[in-house]
Amino acid sequence: MSEEVNWSELPEELLQKIAVHLFSDTELISFRSVCRTWRSSAADKRFPSRRLIRLSPLVHRERAHHHGAFLSRATYFRVTLPLASVQRAWMIKVEELESGKRRLLSPLSRLPINHSCQILDLLKFGVSEIEEGYAVKCFQKERTVSGFQRVAMVTVAGETQVLGIGCDGKLRYWNGEIWIKIKNQADTLCDITVHRGITYVIDINGIVWWLHSFGLVQYSPPLHSHGNDKSFVESRGELYVVDRFMKGKARKGRAIADAFRQQFGIRCLHAFIQDTDGARPCNIVKECEFETVSFKVYKLDEEWGRWMEVKSLGDRAFVMATDCCFSVSALEFNGCLENSIYFTDEDEDEQKPGFGLNGHDLRVFKLDDGSITYLKSFYNHFQMFFPSFLET
Repeated sequence: MSEEVNWSELPEELLQKIAVHLFSDTELISFRSVCRTWRSSAADKRFPSRRLIRLSPLVHRERAHHHGAFLSRATYFRVTLPLASVQRAWMIKVEELESGKRRLLSPLSRLPINHSCQILDLLKFGVSEIEEGYAVKCFQKERTVSGFQRVAMVTVAGETQVLGIGCDGKLRYWNGEIWIKIKNQADTLCDITVHRGITYVIDINGIVWWLHSFGLVQYSPPLHSHGNDKSFVESRGELYVVDRFMKGKARKGRAIADAFRQQFGIRCLHAFIQDTDGARPCNIVKECEFETVSFKVYKLDEEWGRWMEVKSLGDRAFVMATDCCFSVSALEFNGCLENSIYFTDEDEDEQKPGFGLNGHDLRVFKLDDGSITYLKSFYNHFQMFFPSFLET
C-alpha cells in the first residue's frame, strides 16, 4: 500500500506551475487557502490579462466626448453545500466591478439582484467555475454599454485581444486606443466564440467564419435557417449553433425617449462606435421589443460540409445568457430540465437594477415538444438559479 501523500510538502516548483494554470482569481484564492506552503508559493501569481481594461467605445451625437468605459468580466459558478448528501448544485453569476468588489447578477443577464446576504464566502462551499462572460460597461453608474451585443477576449497573432460585435453587426478589436474593424466582413455578425483554440464568428445567414490574422475566412456553408439570431454553444467538446426565432412589436416613441433620458440624461436616441473608419451609428435604445417563440439547434457535419438539425441534447441543457452561452449537465443542477434551453428576453437597457431575482424574466424552451415554460408559472424548473443560502 502506498504511503499517504503530504500535500503541504509538494515541491515549490510544482506548486508554482499549478498556480500559473489556475482558471481564475477565485481558484487562486482557494489554492492559497490550503496551507502556508501553498500560499507562499503563489504569493506573486496574478492574471495580468484580466486586469481592468479601459475602453472608450462610444461617442454621443449631442455631446462631443468619449463615454468612459471598461471591460467587465462575470463568472458563472456551480455551487454545492459542503455536507449535502446529494450533490445537486445551484448556479450563480458573479461580476467583478471596476472598484475591485464583486456582486451577484441575474444568471441570464447583467442586472444586479437584491439579496439579504451581505457577504458570500465561496470558500465555505463546493465551488467550480463553468464559464465567463464579458461586457463593455460605463464607469458612470457601471451600466452596460449597449453598443456591443457580444464581447470576448481571444488570442490573435499571439496576443490577448478584446473583440466586440457592435449592434451594427460588425466585428472590431480594441488596440489600446481605438476600435479597429476586422477585414472581410460581409453580412451582419451575431456571435463569437473560441473553440479548440480557434476563434469563430457566425453571421445572420448561419455562415461560420474563423478569425485569422485580423481577417475572416469562411469555414462553413450557409445554415439556411431563417431565425432572428444565431449563437454558439459548446457542449462536450462539440460546437453547436442555436437559432432563435422571435417576433417583435414597435415601442411607443415617447417611451423610448423617456427611458433614454432616464438612463443617460440626454435626449438623443443614438450613439456611435468610434473606429478607424469614423463614427459608426449604433442604436442604444431599440425601437422594437422582441419575444422568443422558438429555437432550433444545429451541428456541422465537417466531413460532408452540411448542417444537421439536432433533435435532442440528451441530458444536457443550454444556457443562453446575454453575454455568453454554454452547456451544463442537467443531472448536476437542482430542477434543471434536460434537453432544454434556458433563456431570457429581458431588455437590460430598460430594466432597473436591484429588484431581486424573482423580478427577472427567466424562461425555458423544451426541445422535445417546442413549448416554453415561464418562471412565474413553474418555479421547480428554475430551482438552480435560486440558491438556498440566499434569501431573495
